[in-house]
Amino acid sequence: MENWPSSNNRNPIRILTNFERFPLHWKCLERAGTAQIVHGARQLLWNSSDADLILINGDVYGVLLLVMAFRLFPFFRKPLVAVDLVLRKPEGWRSQLAAWIKKKLLARVDHFVHYFRNLEGYRKYYGIDADRSSFVHFKANLYDGLKNQTMRRRFQGRILRVFAPMARDFHSRRRVE
Repeated sequence: MENWPSSNNRNPIRILTNFERFPLHWKCLERAGTAQIVHGARQLLWNSSDADLILINGDVYGVLLLVMAFRLFPFFRKPLVAVDLVLRKPEGWRSQLAAWIKKKLLARVDHFVHYFRNLEGYRKYYGIDADRSSFVHFKANLYDGLKNQTMRRRFQGRILRVFAPMARDFHSRRRVE
């Protein structure tokens, strides 16, 4: 990507993010840098000029606002990574129109990070495909790889139920075997 911080450049990378507990000083492989944590779309926009990379967690409105601002002011454009955006299947003509507009705007996002693998609906309705996406395991996705037999024996035969306003596409009721 033309806008990504160069891997040959060893200057610290400045990340602007809304992740609450993102480390203010970080190191990953051979790169290091700093982070600034902001709250809300307005602060994201206001502080974007000082960043090398913008990492937004779960804020569809913030992502869309930044994309529109970067379209109006392309000289402010920074690489944009969207994490855990919850986009619903459009039903009805209004939500289909909104999905079409979001699809056009989300085409300007550099990369997406998802906690699920099936991107069919995201590709179909929002133009988000595997080429611009990465899958990261989320706590709820780790059940299938559960190796701890003690934990399985403790819950064997019981039904686990999760109550949370997460809007995820996974079943919240599962019998532990």
